[in-house]
Amino acid sequence: MLSKAFEIFKVPDLRKKVLWTFLLLFIYRLGNYILLPGANPENYAHAIQGQGGLFGVLNAISGSAIGSATAGSTSSITAHSRAT
Repeated sequence: MLSKAFEIFKVPDLRKKVLWTFLLLFIYRLGNYILLPGANPENYAHAIQGQGGLFGVLNAISGSAIGSATAGSTSSITAHSRAT
C-alpha cells in the first residue's frame, strides 16, 4: 500500500499537483499562527464565549444572516405543522 503512495511521485503531473497541495496546506496552517495587526485574541475568545460559541461569531460576521436563515426555516416548519 505504501508503494502505491510512492508511485504518485513518479508521475510528473501528479507529483506537481500533490506538492502544490502540500504547499498550500502549509501556507494555510502557517497563517493560523500569524496574527493580524490590530486584532486582539482576547476579544475573539470573549466573543466566542459570550455570543453562543462559534455560531454566534459566524452570525455576527455574516450580519445576522445565519440567524435569520435558521429562524426562517423554523417558522416554515411551524406553519406547515399548524396547517395539517
